[in-house]
Amino acid sequence: MDMLLGMLAVLTLTAGYTDLRHRKIPNWLSLAGLGGGLLGHMWTGGFAALGRSLMGAGLGFGVMLLLYVCKAVGAGDVKLFAAIGAIGGPWLTFSAITYSVLWAGVIGIGILLYRRRLLAGGKGIWLAVTGFLFIRQKLCLDERLTLRFPFMAAVIPGICTALWETGSKGVPVWMP
Repeated sequence: MDMLLGMLAVLTLTAGYTDLRHRKIPNWLSLAGLGGGLLGHMWTGGFAALGRSLMGAGLGFGVMLLLYVCKAVGAGDVKLFAAIGAIGGPWLTFSAITYSVLWAGVIGIGILLYRRRLLAGGKGIWLAVTGFLFIRQKLCLDERLTLRFPFMAAVIPGICTALWETGSKGVPVWMP
């Protein structure tokens, strides 16, 4: 398990560096993480562990693909979470996605507060959503109100929080 945690740390930190620096997560990194996770689990736990690794990769890819379709994340994030899932398994992947999205919200609010645009952004979002729901107008937000930052800024604390939550059990603390 220590080997897999080390692999997860190297993968996450390398992806964080490249995403924050170049706004891109290289395919070779995601493929290496996916292959390393599958082989590492096969080596340490046999076919049962390989199955959990495949479930984690599928979960990470599937959930992030839905976020990609909604234009919330980039394609590199989708492939990276398949690799994270292969290394961490389904429970860690589920927790990492959940916490990463929560951290992204916290970071987004922090950026809006820093730019002093929280009220303007909130008002624009509120008007767009209510117009869509009640007037049936096309849902589009003012481009000036959109907020973009590298998702890895939220993934790194999200994975750290998920690792803290799962602890030595390997499953969330709320699981029996």
